[in-house]
Amino acid sequence: MFQPSFGQNGLYGDWNVSCPMEQKDSSTIIMCEICPVIKNGKDITIQGFQMKINKDQIVFDFNNDVKKTVKYKWDNNSKSIEFEYNKINYTFSVLYFSNKIAGHFVERLILKNKDGVLLALDGQVLDK
Repeated sequence: MFQPSFGQNGLYGDWNVSCPMEQKDSSTIIMCEICPVIKNGKDITIQGFQMKINKDQIVFDFNNDVKKTVKYKWDNNSKSIEFEYNKINYTFSVLYFSNKIAGHFVERLILKNKDGVLLALDGQVLDK
């Protein structure tokens, strides 16, 4: 269900994060550096992870092996989120939408930075 007045509390909750990639040319792939990469010879696998967002912090959970908590800032004017992860500053615009999946509306976010790098967040079912 569309929320035209999306604000910071729209971020709160548990999210399953996917890591879209963009292939720039035959040897260059661009993706968010937060995303875990597993290399196996010439092959790479980009793994998703879980993220929990509350009023002032984000918990990153990588397969229950590594958990890291960071503070974030919300800019209500630009609808963007800013935080530091592994000594890198990230600023993402937040795009909100919902999709009907298996007959239920699922809350979704896309985090997009100024370079076009994306994180896709799938949240809870809205109409259970």
